[in-house]
Amino acid sequence: GAVWGGRKEEEAEEDEEEDGPTHASLSGGQRHLLSCNDDCYGQTCDYWIQASDMTCTNLEGYSCDCSGCACTDGGGGGGGGNNAPTPSATLCYDVEMFDTYGDGWNGAKWTWSDNSGSIQSTGTLDDGLSGEDVVCIWDDAGPCYTFAVDDGSYPYEITWSLTVDGEVQAGGTYNEQAEVCSDGSGGSSGGGGG
Repeated sequence: GAVWGGRKEEEAEEDEEEDGPTHASLSGGQRHLLSCNDDCYGQTCDYWIQASDMTCTNLEGYSCDCSGCACTDGGGGGGGGNNAPTPSATLCYDVEMFDTYGDGWNGAKWTWSDNSGSIQSTGTLDDGLSGEDVVCIWDDAGPCYTFAVDDGSYPYEITWSLTVDGEVQAGGTYNEQAEVCSDGSGGSSGGGGG
């Protein structure tokens, strides 16, 4: 199956069977009785339904908990049942994470923040030599975002890059950050890496 956020769809289906009914399995009348979580990559499932072609079922396959959300499984950038404006991604980056020893980032993490400094998502390389994730610039949160990496137990093992269509747009090591903008400008800026 597809992998997003480090988890395969089959694993999520197994969890669904163990954990009982999920948001996607409830009828519309039952969904309003639950409260919508905001732990789906820093947002609610409703937000992602409005912002993309995802469905509740897709999102739950990527480790999101859509229980209590008003989203429908219609997707298509507007299938979400609320009247919020529909944001759209103007540019998405592949986050490529590397660890020279092969044991992950040992407590270090990256953050993706919008123009106002609000953290939109975070992540790490849990284990291994490399890993990937995706971050997007949303047109409703300003044209520029900051990608920053802190340090962990063995920070000198850490490197990262942001790519678009295989082309490196920014990169660095621990305690470094990059501001990137929807017009393609930006790149790595200072930090205490080493």
